[in-house]
Amino acid sequence: MASVVLESELDHVRALYRLTGYRGEVQLGDIVVGAWRGPDLVGAVRIATEHGVRVLRGMRVQPEFQRRGIGTEILGEVRLLLDGIECFAIAYPHLKGFYGRIGFCTSEECEAPAFLRDRINTYRTENPQQGFILIRKAA
Repeated sequence: MASVVLESELDHVRALYRLTGYRGEVQLGDIVVGAWRGPDLVGAVRIATEHGVRVLRGMRVQPEFQRRGIGTEILGEVRLLLDGIECFAIAYPHLKGFYGRIGFCTSEECEAPAFLRDRINTYRTENPQQGFILIRKAA
């Protein structure tokens, strides 16, 4: 079951991020949702606040646990945490439907915050397949 990760458990998140090649870092004030199997953290995502905007970042699942519903489990908890809160994300094209399960849809880039437009353009210089800026509107 997915749940909010305690501050005392953040080293597990950092280790998962290193293991999965995620270059981002958990920041003070991030809300981190993790999925555990026994004592092992097998997946995590963070809800960051950047420039006063909520951004879903760093969704990672250990390779041997992928395609087992871990990401869906994590998104279920994220959906509850974002109830009534607008949130953005940047996602590859093949993940548009995945994030759509909890209400994210494609945002017009010109309507996204400038820092996210800059970020996706940087990502696209590294990987032209980088896809969309997504938004989940406050409901």
